[in-house]
Amino acid sequence: MDKMVIGVDVAKEWIDIAIAGDSRVKRIANSERAIDAWFMQIGAGSIGLVAFEPTGGYERLLRRCLRRAKVAFKQVHPNEVVAYRRRRGIKAKTDRIDAKLLADFAAEELARRDIESVPEADEVLRELASRRRQLQALLHAETCRCDVADSAIVRKSLRAVIAALERSLATVDKAIAERIASSAHAETSRRRKPSAVSAPPSRKH
Repeated sequence: MDKMVIGVDVAKEWIDIAIAGDSRVKRIANSERAIDAWFMQIGAGSIGLVAFEPTGGYERLLRRCLRRAKVAFKQVHPNEVVAYRRRRGIKAKTDRIDAKLLADFAAEELARRDIESVPEADEVLRELASRRRQLQALLHAETCRCDVADSAIVRKSLRAVIAALERSLATVDKAIAERIASSAHAETSRRRKPSAVSAPPSRKH
């Protein structure tokens, strides 16, 4: 790969950026403004691949900026990075070391694979599904507490929370259904779109 291969270690407040083959590591704020500015500075067109690990949602801004800049990226499973770390015999672990490790891993292994960015619709559905699981867990916990509560005041409080959670869960379920329907409609429309066909040559009489 002729273009730069980059590893990014993502934290809540900042991201550490390492370029394969370069010993330097750059730290910038984990914000769209800072990431977009860095892309403008380095030139998004000069980047061949960006690799990063999932960090509980802190990587969301990076993904958004990468899509906007049309830069290929790969979210790496932590187990792959752990195995690569062991093969390299690296025991120390800091944000900067992790960024360099991701850059080297991407250059040596990921660059040879077919990279497909996750569609935006899937990201939205993933977040909605995650929220649905959270609400279900909260609802189950509050329902269990209500079943064993003796105090009328406590039961009233729990029922109010349960009702609010049920409303929120219904809202999320509706959003998921609408998102799936919208994605299916868009895909159907794309498949039905006629391809351009050249007109047959006119016959001379």
